[in-house]
Amino acid sequence: MPELSRTFDQLSIWGLPLTFILAGALFGYMIEWVFLHRALLDDHQIIVPNSRLGDSILTNFTLPHSYLWTRIDVSVHYDSDLQHVERVALEVAREVVAQVPGGRADQEPLIRFSGFGDSSVDFTMFILTDEFAERLRVQHEFIKQLHARFAEEGIVIPFPIRTLHLPEPLQMADRAAHEGKA
Repeated sequence: MPELSRTFDQLSIWGLPLTFILAGALFGYMIEWVFLHRALLDDHQIIVPNSRLGDSILTNFTLPHSYLWTRIDVSVHYDSDLQHVERVALEVAREVVAQVPGGRADQEPLIRFSGFGDSSVDFTMFILTDEFAERLRVQHEFIKQLHARFAEEGIVIPFPIRTLHLPEPLQMADRAAHEGKA
């Protein structure tokens, strides 16, 4: 196991103050080499000792650059015109990166259809953001604006529909219970 002070000395050399890292399930800003402080939405902090970090795989979201691709999974109805869906989704993504702080308008958003779901055609939108902490804001605005635009354009976001086939004796028992004969 590497010596912890050396490991975090290297991190502080690689990083700037406030280097954003992911360590296992924890993420946050590396403020000093002794502890990892994780600021939550309610502004509490979690202090993680080096002994816990020493056994973790660390992902640095600040270096060599702070920007990253934000993935947003979306589904549309099978009857959708996928060319139309692609055009609308890209237009909305371009508007979001131009308007929302943290979005990067210098890089074209990407859309990739990824599969056929139970009741949908699935795709992933890739939008470049300035830094890890901005992902949620950009994702939030994209989802709101895409939902509104899909409604305007008549593009349906499906919900799963399940058809149940019951054996005949169960159907009869269910009917009798419903009619109060059970």
